[in-house]
Amino acid sequence: MGAGADFICLQEVGVFDDADVAELSKRLEPEGANIRFAGAQNDDDRGNTGVAVVIAHGWDVGAVRVHPSHRAMAISVQRDSCEVTVMSVYMPTDLDNSLRHHDDSRMAESIYGFLQERVYAASGQFLIGGDFNETRGPLDRVTVRGDGSVTSVDLGAKK
Repeated sequence: MGAGADFICLQEVGVFDDADVAELSKRLEPEGANIRFAGAQNDDDRGNTGVAVVIAHGWDVGAVRVHPSHRAMAISVQRDSCEVTVMSVYMPTDLDNSLRHHDDSRMAESIYGFLQERVYAASGQFLIGGDFNETRGPLDRVTVRGDGSVTSVDLGAKK
């Protein structure tokens, strides 16, 4: 894999069925990598909310766990004595503007719970990568411009 990367977390992968996986695997093999994915839940999605982790050769893949929404996955890998749990996540969009009781907000909380469980269960190091589609606190809403100026966006409180 390029630039010496051992893991690449992907979101919105568009992987739907075994034919898609076979094609992706065939393309990655010459690059010295393999892929594990969590694809579509249903035919309407076509895998667009799915996630994947690309793993460089040399890592032994252990347990693969997938959130029921297929928007998050955790993969245990090991090389020699180094153990890593790699997690890829794609949260529902527009969470900053969703009410707490909205289905997408509930799904996001469930995914956060899944990630927390996987972190606690990790026997070595862990890596979480993805698109979280929300800001969780005031520091997430701060932008530092190239000239050093700081701006903050007040998105209001969720209800």
